[in-house]
Amino acid sequence: MAQTIFIATITHVNGQLHIIGIEFAFPKLFGKLGDEYDKRYGLDDKYLARIAEKNYSNARKNPNAQTRDWFMNYEHASTIGDYNAVVGGRVKVTDCSQVAGVAGDYQVSDAKQF
Repeated sequence: MAQTIFIATITHVNGQLHIIGIEFAFPKLFGKLGDEYDKRYGLDDKYLARIAEKNYSNARKNPNAQTRDWFMNYEHASTIGDYNAVVGGRVKVTDCSQVAGVAGDYQVSDAKQF
């Protein structure tokens, strides 16, 4: 039987997003997902550190990335400390990989239209 885990209550009121119940709700959610993945298949955090290192390396090559001047290497990404704190479950700041410079969108449609 599936277990329900309360993460937070997220509401959208008067154009403002409100998250009640926990700070950093989405990193906490991804931390729980990481824990479940680890339980089922195994997950070594060194791979997450390599992904963060690669993301920042790619950002340095992208003139439009807001993080192109930020420092990141494997040692930094794999070490918990002042600049790489745990923000939710097993997720560290570097696991969130705040690398940007590309566009994205979110589309919602009424399935009845199709």
